Amino acid sequence: MKKIIFIILLLTFCITSNIFAEENKEENASDTQKITQNATNSDSAHNDLKEIKESREEFKKLVDAYHKNPTEENLVALRKQITTNYDKGIERKKAKIEELNNKIEKLKKKDKKDRKDRKNRKDRKDRKDKKDKNDKKEVKEKKQSLKNETKEISNEKEKDVLKKDK
Repeated sequence: MKKIIFIILLLTFCITSNIFAEENKEENASDTQKITQNATNSDSAHNDLKEIKESREEFKKLVDAYHKNPTEENLVALRKQITTNYDKGIERKKAKIEELNNKIEKLKKKDKKDRKDRKNRKDRKDRKDKKDKNDKKEVKEKKQSLKNETKEISNEKEKDVLKKDK
C-alpha cells in the first residue's frame, strides 16, 4: 500500500514538473533577462548570474535523471539541489536588502547634511537681511539727521542774515 501511494505521488510529481517545466521555459527566460538587465557590471552581480545559471542547469540535469530513473537517491539529490537553490536565493536577497539599507543610510546622512546646509544658508541670509535692514535704517536716520542739521544751519544763517539786516 505504501509503495502504491509513493508511486502515485512520484508520478504526480513527475507529471506536474513536466507541465511546469514546459510552461516555465518562457518565464525562466524572462527571469534570466530580468536578472541580466538588473545586474550591474560589478563582479558580484556577474558571479550571481553565473551561479544562478549553473544551479538551474544542475537542477535540470537532476530532474532529467529523476525522470529517467526515479530512485530514492535521485529524489534525495533533487531535493538537496532545490534546498541549496532556495538557500542561495535567500542569501542573495539578504545581501540585496543589506545593500539597499546601506544606500538608505547614505541617503539619510546626505539628506541630513543637505538640510543642515540649507538651514545654515537660510540663517546666513536672514542675518544678512537683518543687517541690511538695520543698515538701511541707519542710513535713513543719518539722512534725516543731516536734513535736520541742514535745516538748523540754514535757519541759523537766516537768523544771522536777519540780525545783520536789522
